[in-house]
Amino acid sequence: MSFIEDTLKLLGLSEIAPYSHRITLYGKSGALIEGVKKITVYSQNRVEFLIKGSILVVLGEGIKITKYGEGEVALTGKITGVSYS
Repeated sequence: MSFIEDTLKLLGLSEIAPYSHRITLYGKSGALIEGVKKITVYSQNRVEFLIKGSILVVLGEGIKITKYGEGEVALTGKITGVSYS
């Protein structure tokens, strides 16, 4: 179980917060994305993720992947946009 799932469970919110993926932004300095099936595009300015039923696009500057595994990806760098395609 991930940190976020553990926290939601402790707060009693796990039953009301079902999700196939989750995006947590840390200001403009980074992000944690859960529910990632595959990274399909990776550059310093753009990362695309295959998630259930969609492609998640993260745009920015100097983006680095600092963690990738178990369906979770942590990014650092200046995040300027998040969208679906």
